[in-house]
Amino acid sequence: MLTLDTKSNMNPEPPPKKLPDFDLNSIIASTTDLVLVLFTSDGSGLGYIEESNLAELPKKLVKSISIYKLDYEKHKDVALTYNIRELPTLLFFHGKTIIDKIVGLHSKAELISIIQLNLERAHFHPLKAL
Repeated sequence: MLTLDTKSNMNPEPPPKKLPDFDLNSIIASTTDLVLVLFTSDGSGLGYIEESNLAELPKKLVKSISIYKLDYEKHKDVALTYNIRELPTLLFFHGKTIIDKIVGLHSKAELISIIQLNLERAHFHPLKAL
């Protein structure tokens, strides 16, 4: 299941985006924002925790990025294209370029640091203290 949060606080149960409308390349090419894609699966406990931690990020930070969730089991072709072998995995895109790949579970504080670092890598202005 692909889900999308449109720059508000990520909700663990946002409405699914239909598969025929899904094209990760189009999504990452159509925005100047930093794009974060969470690869997980519905049965992944660690993925659920990672998604919950993303949902609790400060709104100020979430407004700076576009966050997507991709179900590995339903979109294996996409996962294989990006060499996703472990769940959960976070991929950060700026334009059509992958600027970071993070594997495993992270605390909310770690996610904030990782996102801030990737905002800087993408040449966005670093966020002030949250």
